[in-house]
Amino acid sequence: PGADDNATGVAAVLELAQLLSPNDYRLPLKFVLFDLEEAGLLGSEAFVADEQEREGVKGAIILEMLGYRCATEGCQSYPPLPITPPSTVGNFIAVVGDRAYPELIHSFSSEASTIPVYTLAIPTLGFMTPDLLRSDHVPFWKKGISAVMVTDTANFRNPHYHQVSDRPETIDSAFFLAATQTTLEAITHLVPLLSDERG
Repeated sequence: PGADDNATGVAAVLELAQLLSPNDYRLPLKFVLFDLEEAGLLGSEAFVADEQEREGVKGAIILEMLGYRCATEGCQSYPPLPITPPSTVGNFIAVVGDRAYPELIHSFSSEASTIPVYTLAIPTLGFMTPDLLRSDHVPFWKKGISAVMVTDTANFRNPHYHQVSDRPETIDSAFFLAATQTTLEAITHLVPLLSDERG
């Protein structure tokens, strides 16, 4: 149990670290795995509270659940949103970011992805949308650091959310690969912009 929540996020971070670590960027990349998110975002809160850890951090990409896709009309639901939901089919990856920092959101381009990518920019700590404040991007926002959450929308799509049935056989491997590849493309596009040049 826990294949999508959150083994997919962990596996994606490990793969991205392996692919990107040989590059010598002027702006260093940190690959961090946070624990105790559902106990109150304790891992990410501890990270941003540590001045040495967050020194030089210009943005954070938080990988949530990334591996579940549903293809029938009505299989995708939503929390209350300030926009009309884009689809009732759960075949997309969602990128939720802070309206004050659009660069990070815009680095996730649907043109560079083999799956639909829907982005949503909300006001910092938009309390009208509490379901969008449940993950490790929030402590970064509180410190004024740009962050996005990348997600397959969790319980709004995946019926195995927090169930013992959240097992590897429920993961759509092609969708998971595409979500990870989309994140890789976003990082490789974004890092040179943030660092001005590669070292």
